[in-house]
Amino acid sequence: MPTRRSYLQGVAALGGIGSLSYVADRGSGATKTFSSFVDRDGTQFTLDGAPFYFNGANAPWLTHTYPSKDTVDAVMAFANDLDIDVLRTGIHSVDVGGVVHSPEPGELGEEAFQHVDYILQQAEQHGIRMVFSLVDNWDYYGGMAAYVSNSPTASQHDDFYTDAQCREWYRTYVEKVLTRKNTLTGRVYRDDPTVLMWELANEAEAKQAGIDPLQSWTEEMAAHFKSLDGNHLVSTGSGGNFNRDSNVWEYSGGNGVDFVQNHSIPEVDVCSFHLYPEWLNENTNAYGKQWIRDHVTDAHDTIGKPVFMGEFGWAAGRSPDRASVYSDWFGLLDEHDAAGAATWQLVKENRSETSKHDIRRNDTATTNVLDDFSATQTAKRGSSSSGGGSGGTATDTSSLAGERLDVTGAGADIWNQYDEFHYAHERVSGDATLAANVTAQDDTHWWAKAGLMVRGSTAPDAAHAMIVVTPDNGVAFQYRTDAGGWSSSTGASGSVPQRLKLERRGDTVTGYAERNGSWTEVGSATIPVTEPHLGLAVTSHRAGTASTARFENITGQTDSRLSAWTNEDVGSVDVAGSVSSVDAAGPTVEAGNATVDDTSATLTGDLSALGGADSATVYFEWGPVGDGFPNVTATRALDATGSFNETVSGLATGTRYEFRAVAETAAGSDRSAATQFQAATSPPVVDDLVAAGYESSSGGQYWVSWSVTDPSGDLSVVTVELLDGNGSVVADATTQVNGANHGGSDAFSTSGSVSQYRLTVVDAAGNETTDTRDITQ
Repeated sequence: MPTRRSYLQGVAALGGIGSLSYVADRGSGATKTFSSFVDRDGTQFTLDGAPFYFNGANAPWLTHTYPSKDTVDAVMAFANDLDIDVLRTGIHSVDVGGVVHSPEPGELGEEAFQHVDYILQQAEQHGIRMVFSLVDNWDYYGGMAAYVSNSPTASQHDDFYTDAQCREWYRTYVEKVLTRKNTLTGRVYRDDPTVLMWELANEAEAKQAGIDPLQSWTEEMAAHFKSLDGNHLVSTGSGGNFNRDSNVWEYSGGNGVDFVQNHSIPEVDVCSFHLYPEWLNENTNAYGKQWIRDHVTDAHDTIGKPVFMGEFGWAAGRSPDRASVYSDWFGLLDEHDAAGAATWQLVKENRSETSKHDIRRNDTATTNVLDDFSATQTAKRGSSSSGGGSGGTATDTSSLAGERLDVTGAGADIWNQYDEFHYAHERVSGDATLAANVTAQDDTHWWAKAGLMVRGSTAPDAAHAMIVVTPDNGVAFQYRTDAGGWSSSTGASGSVPQRLKLERRGDTVTGYAERNGSWTEVGSATIPVTEPHLGLAVTSHRAGTASTARFENITGQTDSRLSAWTNEDVGSVDVAGSVSSVDAAGPTVEAGNATVDDTSATLTGDLSALGGADSATVYFEWGPVGDGFPNVTATRALDATGSFNETVSGLATGTRYEFRAVAETAAGSDRSAATQFQAATSPPVVDDLVAAGYESSSGGQYWVSWSVTDPSGDLSVVTVELLDGNGSVVADATTQVNGANHGGSDAFSTSGSVSQYRLTVVDAAGNETTDTRDITQ
């Protein structure tokens, strides 16, 4: 966000100040919308392998230091009305007043991130993906300047890119953000597809230091993001200035930015640029259009990556009018096949003016143009998988195969001549197969049913065949051969978790249950229907009560599909059913302690959950603190939760190391927070220890002088004690020390006799040396 932009800093406009308490009181338990991450293929974004285009907006007030749920709700609703499906904001306030994302560099502010949790929850429920930048070039809310001012080895803005302390604080902050678990949804941020992409910074510049330091920092931090998060796209968040042979400042590298070089880094997925003509060489619409052409052309033809116009603005009231200018810009983005753009900025209607680029509901000329561009972008998309939905609306243009779903259904039963249940299904022709693991089922009745069904229609008396599992009556193959006829059944043993398969060959439908890795036929029937429905069925067998079953590892034949899958209640159920897409749980792992022995250490970890997988591969990543975990231990496979360990060797004496535990399954991976330890060090040395004193009838006076050194240069505490003839301490003095060597002296007055004096020196690693000597009077 350019420093030239005018902000209203008044607290009154921010909707009040107060302590925030976030609980799942608004929309908790709502259907999750996103099950797939946006990816890239060449110059396009993709979602489930199909092209993905979007229209976005900036919404910085969502994460302001005086946050408000009302602002979140209002802006999300406004975005929905314009079919805007991406919002961009920062989670980067540092060491400033209010509710701060980072109260001090490298730390997370819990209250601020509970608000971010709410933003992510609400964004998903509104069908909106988020773009977050993690540090700001500008100092409105701390920014890079806060890092610099807190570091003892940095003094000016561009030191942020080169100062070891600033870089370590930023790396630590990034790791804590990506590994945070949302308190409302339970998702770890790096595992949440609601995030479209991460931006390294907002409009990073290095006017004093120049091109190379910013380029090196971008390379380092992009790799850091990717080492922690393999799911999400990464962009620079750059304003997009060029570094060409030009006399025009935004084309000549004057602020340390090189659009082509910065975005050619392999770990950077998306090219970023911003557009405000009033801050360019020519404040005209024509110059703005050329700025767009230059960036999209370089992004696609030179760099070979997607491009995102992350901010843009044309002041309200200017000539030509904003709506016509935005229409021109959107036309160019469409013509050159840009992935998307985000206008500056959506604000709720009752907020005081914050920027001449504000977009409000009453500016209908501009909002109509935004709405039109949303339609343009949506029309260019291919099919995409979002999961969820209810009421018979098509929720996915792909098959049920590959989904992981919670299906909730009520109803009296699926039996006799009339059925009541919830059905997630797709139309098929010819032969077809569907298989799934039923991994959980609510025990609402011993005949509650969850399984797979072929059905002639969604009429409650339709012909059908199904293979189901029940809480207390095993597995059943049930069928009705003709519409309006009576049901029949054959049964077998079984209980949740249970893998089931339903197979249609001609008019013959056969149900199977898996036993010890092999399919066992439970029953078969002739169901003479054309183009039937095939899907997942759940009934609670208890009117007025809903039952939820989880279906995982759904597989099947998709060539015979005639439609996208939908879900709906069948029969007169009195509690509406639903389907929700469930994220693959993935494993959970924690790092333990390190036991250090000379130049080796044994690292420990704990696999606390397999996430539904049969086994997980575990290992440790480790290295010197600040080096980014360059080393990896051997891997091992665990088929049960529990502790594990690996020994690493070749440690450098006195060096501080860090490690994290990693667990991987087919459903995902987890990395623990980092644990630090220090390699063994040589103990400190007592170089000199001398005492003198005398005793009289009234007591004694003693002086002890000393000097100590530490090979590792991390002295901590020196304690001098005077001992009587029984070895009891009669006087002592403690001195806090540091560095590699230190000397001092202590004076004592005692009421009794003294036989010995003792010095104990301890270094920061806990190594201790003690020297005891006799008093010479």
